[in-house]
Amino acid sequence: MNLPFVKYKNIVTVLEIDDNWLKLAQAQILQGKQKVSRTLVTKIDKIAEEELIKIIRDLAKEYKIDPNYFIISIPSHFASIRNPEFPSLDLGEIKDMVELQIGKQTPYSINEIVYDYQRVYMSPDGYSRLILAIVRRDIIDRHIRVIEKAGLKAEGIVLSSEGMLKWSQFAHVDAKSKTTPFLLVDIDYSVSSLIVVLNNKMIFNRSISLGLSQFIQDTDKWHGEFIEEINRAIYAYNNEMVNKEISKIVISGSERVTARLNDNLLRDAFNLPVDIIAQFKDIPATKEVLSLYGGKIKDVSLSSLIGLSLKYEKKGISLIPQEIRIERSMKKRAKELYLLGILLAFTLVSISGIFLEKFYNKEHYLNQLKVKIASIQDRAGKLKVMAQRINLIDSRAGANGSVLNIIYEIYRVISPEVHLLSMSFDGKYSIDIRGSSTEMSDVFKFVNELEKSEYFENVKTKYVSKNKVEGQEIADFEIICPFNRTIQRTLRDY
Repeated sequence: MNLPFVKYKNIVTVLEIDDNWLKLAQAQILQGKQKVSRTLVTKIDKIAEEELIKIIRDLAKEYKIDPNYFIISIPSHFASIRNPEFPSLDLGEIKDMVELQIGKQTPYSINEIVYDYQRVYMSPDGYSRLILAIVRRDIIDRHIRVIEKAGLKAEGIVLSSEGMLKWSQFAHVDAKSKTTPFLLVDIDYSVSSLIVVLNNKMIFNRSISLGLSQFIQDTDKWHGEFIEEINRAIYAYNNEMVNKEISKIVISGSERVTARLNDNLLRDAFNLPVDIIAQFKDIPATKEVLSLYGGKIKDVSLSSLIGLSLKYEKKGISLIPQEIRIERSMKKRAKELYLLGILLAFTLVSISGIFLEKFYNKEHYLNQLKVKIASIQDRAGKLKVMAQRINLIDSRAGANGSVLNIIYEIYRVISPEVHLLSMSFDGKYSIDIRGSSTEMSDVFKFVNELEKSEYFENVKTKYVSKNKVEGQEIADFEIICPFNRTIQRTLRDY
């Protein structure tokens, strides 16, 4: 519920953290136009998490970061990008299909990933093509943990390639690109991101392990590998997107690299038109930002942060975990109910005035009041039930010694080579684990990891036996995992 009399701040902040750099860009409305007002690049490849938290906490104070307009950009090479096709045009059916198929798109379980998707194409024969982004949950959790410890909360968590798309709408104005796809290459410090854009939509996304760090080591070798990787990405795109051939290649990013690229040579190598564009070409930015653009900033790409800060939209791919979305939705509903209550109270006062003025119509107004009060009570009751459920979830999640946490611990230490057949809780102080593996060494490694865990002690292998299944030797095992005394005491109390 947006109220016209509420004045919002207009400074949008975008933060990106990768293995080497912390990047930040801010944009705000100046002279009636959204402009990039500040940028920052800091090397973080050798610092501890606590030091990173301190850096972000200091930036939050110095840059006056508003949580309502604070966006985390997740580097696209941290994600697995897929382009699945489903035989439906109905968004509800597509959602169900994605939920059923997501397990086949990644080796991780559904609880170990965060994913979202967008439809990029609908075929005349009733098929929908998606762009599906999958990120490991621990990557998202680390970003959330770091910013929350720094005293911030993110309004959005998005893929950096979404920012590249927005950047291209400012820096690459080409009428032809609106109806024919073009390849946008964003060269960063150690990784380059590739997206194919059609009709102002990102329809294909890849990353290659080539950037400035490899460029400065061997420039000639870099050029050869760069051409090879781009051609490989174009080949992969052509296999997935039939009858939509790329019409142009646009290259931007680290200007330590782009300044030394030869567009004529690249045009001959790709047999396509090639545009090499500076990061701040046609970008609305303050004179201060443009004058300070140099040094370490030219080592990296800020394109995605520039695009997100100038043109952030909530309808794109969101990498906010589902439980946080639910929590925010409930808070939003609670706020709406609160505002509704105020409006209803105002209505009641107005009705009361009319009631006093027109006493003869009191029965009519009384019935109106009863209906509105019943509506408020019904919504308040639902809100109370929601709050009780949240409290229950919090109490369950906070029980360090709960069976759920113990099961989570087992899955945390298990290796991909070990397959579990069953876990039996004796109802008291131990869990019996049965499973199989192709190698006995993997079983004993699993036992060692369980022994190291703070949850168990005196872990014992009841048996390990080899059997042949379809011509392959399989090691079956049974492991007894007694809980340590602390966990036992917690379970008794719980």
